[in-house]
Amino acid sequence: MINLTATLQERAEKLDALRALTDAAEVRGSLGEDKAKLDALADEIRELDTAIAEYEAARSNGGPSLGRGTNGDALTRDASFAEWYEQRNGSGLNFDGLTGDARDFNLGRVLGGLVRPDVRRDMTDAEARALAEGVDAQGGFMIPEFLASKVIDRVRNKAQVLRAGALTVPMQSDTLNLARLAGGNAAQWKAENDVVTDSDQTYERVTLKTHTVVCQQKLSVELFEDLSPEGSKTIENEIISALALALDYAALRGDPGATAEQPRGIRNQAGVNLIDLGANGATPTDFDFLIDAIAAIRDENGEASAAIMASRTLTTLDKLKDSTGQPLRQPEVVANLTKLTSNQIPTNLAHGTSNDTSEVYVGGFENVLIGVRPSLSFRFRVLNERYMDRLQVAFIAWLRADVALAHPEHLSVVTGVKP
Repeated sequence: MINLTATLQERAEKLDALRALTDAAEVRGSLGEDKAKLDALADEIRELDTAIAEYEAARSNGGPSLGRGTNGDALTRDASFAEWYEQRNGSGLNFDGLTGDARDFNLGRVLGGLVRPDVRRDMTDAEARALAEGVDAQGGFMIPEFLASKVIDRVRNKAQVLRAGALTVPMQSDTLNLARLAGGNAAQWKAENDVVTDSDQTYERVTLKTHTVVCQQKLSVELFEDLSPEGSKTIENEIISALALALDYAALRGDPGATAEQPRGIRNQAGVNLIDLGANGATPTDFDFLIDAIAAIRDENGEASAAIMASRTLTTLDKLKDSTGQPLRQPEVVANLTKLTSNQIPTNLAHGTSNDTSEVYVGGFENVLIGVRPSLSFRFRVLNERYMDRLQVAFIAWLRADVALAHPEHLSVVTGVKP
């Protein structure tokens, strides 16, 4: 795959050169010896346009870019974050010569090994090396990036917004700028010998800047003392589920504040279509509100592929019946939506005089970009005073990520959805 930023820059430079030669020819009144140069530049620009179009088509069709030369590759849900890391940084683990895919790496066993040395006897080689590499004097633990990418893949698999089609953008630094197509070329009819009016693609900048999501996990001392394979999986699953839920909330609702500690989310992004079910909200009696959300996206030349809603809302839709008491038939455009539920969508939102409304998120979720740093950090404390009355220990884990939208107009949020 191409480096989009560099390709766009090259195209702009060649287009400038083409215009300069054309202007000079107009002053002279003939192309003269510049005709060959003009033809060559035109051919090169067409080749670059083809490469850019193929890149955009791959992105719109969910095709991940895994090229080593591109910063800001986008991964679909089925694409592996770990494979991206391996292609960019080489195969194997990134410390002490350890190699292998580490598919059996279990975060729970590693964290258990922080407390109980005897647990380390049951660790795989990757886990033991990771523990030796990652522990600091303050009880902290940073998973080496290659192994962290494995854990991040497990977080991604549990996030509903990624199941809906959101793309993961690995971030090599705290801030990443991506190019977004803001306007395409326009074809025009012309009379013979008339001057062709310039029409160029225009691009905008989309910026991902990492925010930190923190998870505090309390576990019983008994679980640690009797740590079994099932207990190790429980520890890992609890932490991964908490981080996945946090990513879901940040991607969907986020924080509207200009200096928010978390991403703004779809709900608070400018350009997203808002479909209001009325001053005080309303309970759906048909599928028209979903059709309206899809139509708003189609008006912007987009297509909706999925809808995420509260479980309560999907239950309401499943119970809809026609006049004969039969389940209400969904129009084809609604039936084709992948419908997912998330308990991160509230059901107690204020809407006019109502305080029990919810939201539905509809759109082409490939336009949702979730930037993730390929690292995962933990701190462990035996907090004797704070949690000893319940005989518990605690972990604090954090992940750094952000959310941006490639095309906000290809997403809709339905508000005021009552039970």
